[in-house]
Amino acid sequence: MHGGPKEGRTVPQTVDWMLHKSRIARREKVTYQADCMSLPDGTIIADGKEARLIWKGQGLLWSFDGYKQSSHLKSGLVDVLTPKPLVALMLQGYRPDIHGSHGAMS
Repeated sequence: MHGGPKEGRTVPQTVDWMLHKSRIARREKVTYQADCMSLPDGTIIADGKEARLIWKGQGLLWSFDGYKQSSHLKSGLVDVLTPKPLVALMLQGYRPDIHGSHGAMS
């Protein structure tokens, strides 16, 4: 976003508007493939019909109730659910806050 928010929108609304095309195209979720080991903490990937959060070398199973069991991440290509601009931001050092349920796992 160069020069401020889009006219009539707040900064968060403008950022959301700009990210929308990275999330949805023709009413379908935009995904892409990347090497799992190259993705930063905070990235969400598809694992079959489930979604996993990459966090500190683990693949935390996502649910509406919080994160569940973890598994070691496998190398190779994965389907990435997190929009590319957000992955790029995390590769530059941004670290998102995540739900506290991840700390309850041993």
